[in-house]
Amino acid sequence: LSNAVWFWFRAACFFQFTCIGWLLFRAESVEQVGDMLGTILRGGIRLPGWSGMHIATLVSCFALFGIVQITQWYKRDLLFVMRLPMALRVLVYVAGILAFILFGNFSGGAFIYFQF
Repeated sequence: LSNAVWFWFRAACFFQFTCIGWLLFRAESVEQVGDMLGTILRGGIRLPGWSGMHIATLVSCFALFGIVQITQWYKRDLLFVMRLPMALRVLVYVAGILAFILFGNFSGGAFIYFQF
């Protein structure tokens, strides 16, 4: 295997182990971890109650961050947003804040480490 393929394989494996590790924080028992992992492996993941707003949130976040990431890669400049003219930079920041306000989840759910 080439170095690039080996790198991405390791990164994908690490990501999967990280996601499985998050189950330990979400579950209330070891049995529940097993049930959740079994559901994931069987392909039984469902997204109940997803509305158009949920999909719009997902698409807008991916679009916003995707554009920034692609532009950073294309220009080979991680700080390209900081180099934009002030008016355009303010527009980008205001768009980000508005997206946060419009699509943010303000339900006040329990913090992930609250159960400790």
